[in-house]
Amino acid sequence: MKDIVSKVKSFVTFELPVQPAYVHAKFASLHERFQTEDPNWSTAATKQKLISAYWLRSVPIHFLGILTISLIALSIVGEMQVTDKLIANLFVASVSCYLVLLVFHYTPEFMHNYLPQVENATAIYEERQNENMLKCRQAQLPNFSLTLLFFVFAQINGIEILHNDEKVSKLLMKIYGIDPGSIKKNLDMLISPRSLSKVSNRKMTEIRNCFNDVYQVFEELHLEDAVDYLKRLESRTVQRNTSGND
Repeated sequence: MKDIVSKVKSFVTFELPVQPAYVHAKFASLHERFQTEDPNWSTAATKQKLISAYWLRSVPIHFLGILTISLIALSIVGEMQVTDKLIANLFVASVSCYLVLLVFHYTPEFMHNYLPQVENATAIYEERQNENMLKCRQAQLPNFSLTLLFFVFAQINGIEILHNDEKVSKLLMKIYGIDPGSIKKNLDMLISPRSLSKVSNRKMTEIRNCFNDVYQVFEELHLEDAVDYLKRLESRTVQRNTSGND
């Protein structure tokens, strides 16, 4: 019973549409629904949808609900004969009430409560998206590891990459979504191991770590041929240049 009374009170006082939890949940559900239909759907578009929903859905439903409750109450209190004059008076009274609510309730609620909540929901949603993207990037293997992974797969499958051309770099850019310049530089190191002699000790340590990352991937996939080739590649690149630097 208390729950019903609370819901009726929330409806009559127009509290629900401007509650932070409601706005945030509505924003998330709307954005996810529209993004499934259009992957390029933006948060700005969802914000506009929420603003439109306030004026085209929440406000009319609230006013019609209040009007219906009032008419039911009037019909219970006293007997009314439906006449043209009564209908005209009710129409004038309804329009007058709507204008009063529009000026003194709906618009202030929109400006001072609803719109700030929508802006806040948009900012929080975008921040969470950025955090998720950052976590994905942090979990992703380094660029050299990704290039090394492709290089080994290509070699053990008979795809010889004897020279570093833009075609290979652009292909890897499509696969991994990383800068083709970085890919080209990494491939140069693998195709021409002598270039590794010019890198710093810190960079060489990073490269060794990348080899370890790729070892782990191949071992988890039980790709023995790939592991064997990676060992030979490491021997003629990292280990040779490390001993040369020493």
